[in-house]
Amino acid sequence: MPERNYCRKYMRIKPESPVFADITIVRIGECKVVTGTARVRLTDLSPGGLRFVSPLSLPVDNRVLIELKFNMLEHTFKLNGHIVHKTGIEINEYEYGFSFTEADDELRSCLKNLFNNMIVRMNKHVVILKFS
Repeated sequence: MPERNYCRKYMRIKPESPVFADITIVRIGECKVVTGTARVRLTDLSPGGLRFVSPLSLPVDNRVLIELKFNMLEHTFKLNGHIVHKTGIEINEYEYGFSFTEADDELRSCLKNLFNNMIVRMNKHVVILKFS
């Protein structure tokens, strides 16, 4: 099997236990809209975005601004972003890639703590080799 380089901008963290979020559409193009909320399950998180699973069929369109609200490590996050890709994974279930419109320093700090704790729990050590 050929070696693959990790090409993502941010490292992703998969929650050990389910993390749920509420989503709502807040704007389509220049028009503000008022919609209900839906519950989705987050499958991974990074400082730049996340993936979630839902039975809803949502559009992949950067004109549709979505607000996503969830709790993690005693913090409540309320982040805006756009769906960047959609994959059907089951009958009536879709997986979405969601990109944040703005970076959130509190989320970045929270994910850094999660990542550090995960490394300690796995009892793994990172070795840096210096080549001349």
